[in-house]
Amino acid sequence: MKQTLLIRPDGTIDTIYSDHLAELDLGHQETLRASTVEFNAETQEWEARLTNPWLEGRPIGVLNELLAHGPNRRNVEEAERDVLMERLSLVVKRQSDRTIINRRPPRVERSRV
Repeated sequence: MKQTLLIRPDGTIDTIYSDHLAELDLGHQETLRASTVEFNAETQEWEARLTNPWLEGRPIGVLNELLAHGPNRRNVEEAERDVLMERLSLVVKRQSDRTIINRRPPRVERSRV
């Protein structure tokens, strides 16, 4: 399974939690929920909704946004993870693009002929 990590300048890592991360020695961990999966009695479906729409000070969605829904909880959880991982990947891409854009180009010396 592909895992996207956003590594901040202070060394903090943002990612979507997975049990295999527990096997790594990442130091002190804090876990914040980005979404919840609950059963909707009215629609008779499981729903994944965004509960923390911010990452790195940027919106990754709208509070209470429906990320995935369906009759099977496991499938909804997998779809929820895919959506959140895609959004984290976009934040990482924007950050790396910004880093490349803000980086000073290397100085090239003129060769003597």
